[in-house]
Amino acid sequence: MINFWAFNIYLCFEIQKNIMAEIVEQEEELRNIYDHLHQLFEEQEYEKLQEELTEMEEVEAADFLSELDIDDAFLILNRLQPEFRAEIFANFDHYLQRKLVEYFSPRELADLLMDMSSDDRVDLFQNLSVDIQ
Repeated sequence: MINFWAFNIYLCFEIQKNIMAEIVEQEEELRNIYDHLHQLFEEQEYEKLQEELTEMEEVEAADFLSELDIDDAFLILNRLQPEFRAEIFANFDHYLQRKLVEYFSPRELADLLMDMSSDDRVDLFQNLSVDIQ
């Protein structure tokens, strides 16, 4: 019986070790992608950056844009297709959303809100201060 439990414990540790190795590998791969995107931004290769962002998952694109200063994030966000822009915006943390709302003109904000899902709009309004609403 002891050998059975010892084997199970060993097996659990091996599985955990493999999962952790995969996570580290994925994080390194994502960091390399982000570094490449930063390079495109620095070289003002906005069309290529836009193209590569649209090939990413919205969460990852939002994470990358969150690394930029707010002016740069707004610049890139506005170059994206409306539906993708809305998905990315919905994946920003609430602090960044509140800051970015101030950058949009009333018309741009209305368009963004129309492209967001109703759940995402509700989340946004719940997190905006009353004076911004």
